[in-house]
Parts: sequence; C-alpha cells; structure tokens
Amino acid sequence: MFKWILSFFVFSLGIIDEPPMATGGGEPSTPPVNPLLDVEFPEGIDENLKREPSLKLFVKDKKFNYPEILKSYVNAQKLIGRDKVVLPGKNATDEDWNNFYTKVGRPEIDKYEVNLKEGQEVDETFLKKYKEVSHKSGLLPKQAEQLFHWYHDEVESVQKAMLDEKTKGAEAELFNLKKEWGVGFDKEVDLAKRALRQFADDDEIATLKESGLTSNVKFVKLLNKIGKSIKEDSFKHESVGNFGITKEDASRKIMDMYSDKSGPYLNKSHPGHRQALQEMLKLNESLYS
Repeated sequence: MFKWILSFFVFSLGIIDEPPMATGGGEPSTPPVNPLLDVEFPEGIDENLKREPSLKLFVKDKKFNYPEILKSYVNAQKLIGRDKVVLPGKNATDEDWNNFYTKVGRPEIDKYEVNLKEGQEVDETFLKKYKEVSHKSGLLPKQAEQLFHWYHDEVESVQKAMLDEKTKGAEAELFNLKKEWGVGFDKEVDLAKRALRQFADDDEIATLKESGLTSNVKFVKLLNKIGKSIKEDSFKHESVGNFGITKEDASRKIMDMYSDKSGPYLNKSHPGHRQALQEMLKLNESLYS
C-alpha cells in the first residue's frame, strides 16, 4: 500500500506521466538515470522511485518522514479535479502568456485601481498608460499598485534631491555675489532690475522669472553690466524711479517713515534726521519722476 501511495504522490506532482496501478504491473523498461537515494526503502518499491530526486524532501537521517509523505499525499488528492495553471515555456506565444495572466488573476485594463496617498497627485494620462503597461506585463492588481507607489516615491525623492542641490548651489552663488559687491549689493541689484525693465515688458519678465533665470547670478551680473552702460537719463521711468527702486517700493518706504513716530524723519532732534530728509526727497523723486 505504501508503495502505491508513494507512486501516486509522485504522479500527482507531474513527475511521472502515468498513474500507478493499485495492484500488479511490471517493472518499467526505461533504464534509471538518477543515482539511488541513500535511504532505507520499504520492500517492494520500484527502482525508479528509489532514484526519484524529489523524494529527498522527505528524507531525514536516511529514513523517510512518513507523516510528511502522508500529509503531502492528502494535499495532492485535494488538488485532483481542480483547474491547473501551467507556466508557459520558453517557446510560448503572446497568446499563451495572455491566457496564463488571465487565469492567475490579471484584470482588464479599466479594472486596475491605484489608491493615491493623502496629498498625492498624478497625471491622468500617465495613469492610463501605466494601467495599459501593467496589463500588458501581466501584473496582478496588488503588484501594479505597489509598483506605482514605489515609482512615484522614487521620482519624488530624486526631484527633491535635485531641488535641494540646486537651492544649495544658488545660495552659495548669492553669498559670493554679496561678498563681491559688498555694501553696494542692493544698489547693484537694483541697477540690474532697471536694465531688465528697460528692454523687457511685464509678460517677458514674468516668463524669465518662471524659468528661474532672474535668480541666476550670472544673468543678474550681465544685467548689471548692461545697466552700467546705459545713461541715467535713458532709463524708462514709468515703473522704476531714478533712485533705482520700483514705485511700489518707494511708496511703501515713504509710508513706513511716516508711520515710525520715533524714527529720524519725524524727530528733528534725532541724529539721523538730516539723512532721513534726504532719503525722503529721493524717494519722492523716484515716486513721481
């Protein structure tokens, strides 16, 4: 009986092509190709079984683990009659693979679901293409969702690292420019702004800002050189005053000086009163020029 159970178990795993007979039967004519297993076999076991490598799983200390063999036999019995999914071989066609993916649970393209994390955004066109590729690759729903979140997190991490690197570089360049221009830094930057407004309208300036070019130190230095080559009376004055600041900034500065009750402009006894008067004069010139 044990001989038959062992033979049937090996057949159920697909190792031999024909099921064993309960009684009788002759010895197979095919010569053995595997070495004999180093184990104590019960009497009456076929020579082929004695050479079956898969039985090594049930051998310990040169003896069979019979409880495990019986358990595996019962499990194999339960699988009989169920639909079996065969993994396509190396010569399988696309149709073979599609049938396999469908049998193991691949959904239709529109059935893939990607649950976005809180605050997570995704382009709908990208998501549609991602589902198409997932379907073509045979991904199961959970696999597709996990891969999506991994890809999104990786892209976000790389972009953040690039932005951090860019920010550090820009801060270093700005630090060096302040060191180069010293106390006249603000005045030199104002001159660069005036030069930009001399040749660009509001829309063009907005485009340059969006591109990040107006924050580029080399571009600012170029504008500064251009500004120095332009005569003072040649600058446009509709939006930037002669003092080198915008009218909005000049107006805001004037209001600040008037609202500072203890400041030098409103206090004649203040040591900086004369300088404040001169500054107010220039601010008004900038505002109304």
